[in-house]
Amino acid sequence: MPGSSPGMTEIGIRRLEQTGNTIVQFQFSNHVLDAGLRELTRGGEAIPVEPQVFDLLVYLVENRDRVVSKDDLIERIWNGRIVSESTLTSRINAARTAVGDSGKDQAVIRTIARKGFRFVGQLNAPRDALTSQPLTSPSQGASQLPQLDLIHLGLGDDGHTASLVPGDPVLDVTDRSVAVTGEYRGHRRMTLTYPVLDGAVEVLWIVAGEGKRDAVAKLVAGDRSVPAGRVANEHMLLVVDEAAAG
Repeated sequence: MPGSSPGMTEIGIRRLEQTGNTIVQFQFSNHVLDAGLRELTRGGEAIPVEPQVFDLLVYLVENRDRVVSKDDLIERIWNGRIVSESTLTSRINAARTAVGDSGKDQAVIRTIARKGFRFVGQLNAPRDALTSQPLTSPSQGASQLPQLDLIHLGLGDDGHTASLVPGDPVLDVTDRSVAVTGEYRGHRRMTLTYPVLDGAVEVLWIVAGEGKRDAVAKLVAGDRSVPAGRVANEHMLLVVDEAAAG
């Protein structure tokens, strides 16, 4: 275990053996970050986390004994691909939100000026209750979802997108990449789920028509009363015609 340093407190790590593989659980405050199940829980409840954000969290915790540079993150999380500063910032912000932190508090993920980031949160001793949790293979984890470079989305006049329609139970699906909707305007459809949409590096919206004006306003505002407003917008590009823009 790496040595402690100012700002670092006791870390709880439980290693569980399963068919020859080591599964590591990191426990801090009331969170459990399970690298084997690819799951983050808070008080026993699963917290939806984009695949890249989950990988970023694990990487920061595993390297908690040092400052992780932006180049380190780009190499590890994006495999060296070119990503924008805003994309990196949005993933850091999402990681902080997932663990109850913020850019102001930085109680868990600290920004080191001109250097990078470091995991400095309080981590607890392992809880015995974890030994009773059933183990599944990583392929069964909810975070084992495709990571897409670009997703192109349209927008319906009622705020639906990607066949995610108002009031459909599919809106709450987080454990798979694709789901089948209920009947909508005479048809059932297959759609990508929010974890996949939110995990994309970039989301391109193309919208046209005066009838979409209200839906565009709600999309831009992040209004979660419409399906489109629930898509993470930190890394979106919105292209609209004059009629839709108003």
